[in-house]
Order: sequence, then structure tokens, then C-alpha cells
Amino acid sequence: MVKEWKSISMYLFYDNLLSILTFWGFFILSIPIFITIAYMFPGTTIVISAGMIIFIFCSIAGFLMTKETFPSLIKLGTTRTSYVIVTSLFMAGIALTMTIIALIATLAVASFAPENVSLVSMTNLTNLESTWYNDFIFNLVICFFLLVSSFFLGTVFYRLGLIGGLAVILALFITFMIPEIREFMFDSVVTANLIAFIVIAIVLIFPSWLLLRTATAVPAATR
Repeated sequence: MVKEWKSISMYLFYDNLLSILTFWGFFILSIPIFITIAYMFPGTTIVISAGMIIFIFCSIAGFLMTKETFPSLIKLGTTRTSYVIVTSLFMAGIALTMTIIALIATLAVASFAPENVSLVSMTNLTNLESTWYNDFIFNLVICFFLLVSSFFLGTVFYRLGLIGGLAVILALFITFMIPEIREFMFDSVVTANLIAFIVIAIVLIFPSWLLLRTATAVPAATR
């Protein structure tokens, strides 16, 4: 089991390495451009949010995870249970890595950016004090939540196809429209109820496993 989990981890690592490096490469290369514009046009406010972009990255990465890695790993003999467990742990690792890099990048930019560059923290959406450690914890939890949530949606599309995936999205949308649930989600963000997001993420791992435990290496859309 240990050898299998290690093999899965290495496959996931190398499969995602290029996208992570490309993502941060573009971000780092864009910083000098934004800083130059800020110096050239001092009356213009340049907004940079490392937290927002890692949220977008995690949403996309989680959604593509099943489609990009599940078929190959199953063909290599990986058990479906091991795949779900290791992938969940791997997504926690991605969340931690992206959050650490985002924090370092933000602190680095803040050290030399002019006054008209606004570094927006995602904790501004909450009632948390805007400090580096609050920003770190908030981004870490939300990144993990977005990875697992989008992984679940990606698994739904992989297993049930386009129609099934859209049906689940519609069902989730209708559920979100229930006032009590909508208010709970908004309140969880504003009050930074991170425990709720962690619990939801962990719970979503189970239906992902249920969908994949009998899945084949061929997506539903191509069968």
C-alpha cells in the first residue's frame, strides 16, 4: 500500500508540476509590468491579489484532476480507493504550497511596490483582521475547499457525462437558492467560519469515492 500511494503521489506531482510552474511563471513575469505601469501612471491604482488568482487556479486544477489523472492511474493498476485517498491528500498539499508561495509573493511585492499598488487580501471579504497569518490560514482552507469541491464536480462530469454533470450543477444551484443555506454560506465567509468549509470539503470526498469506485478508465462522455 505504501508503495502504491507513493507511486500515485509521484504521478500526481509530475502531472501538475508544469501547470503550477507555468502559473507562477506568468504571475512573477507580470509583476514587473504592473509595477512599471504604477510608476509611469502614479494617478492609477493597480490592484494585485495573489489570493484571488490561487483561488481561480485551485478551482480549475481540482476540476481537471479526475479527467487528467484517473484513467492513466487506473490503467497502471491503482485501486480506486487509494486514488481518492492520495488525491485528497495531494490536494491538501497543493493548497498548502499555493498558499505559501502566494504569501511570499505578496510580502515581496509589498516591500518595493509604490503606494498606488493595492495588494488586496481575501480576508477583506471577512471580519478577520488583515494580517499575514490570517491571510495564510484563510487562503489555505479556501484553496483546499475549492480543490475538493471542483474535484467532486469534475468527477461527476467524468462519471455521468455532460448531462449528468449539468443536472448536478442545477441541483446544487437550487440548493444554494434555499435562503437558510445561502445565508449560512455567506455568513461562513464573512465570519470566516473555516471549520464549516473544512467539514464540507471532507464530506465531499465520500461522494467522489462513490462515483469513482466503479468507474472505468474511459470517461462517460466518450463511451
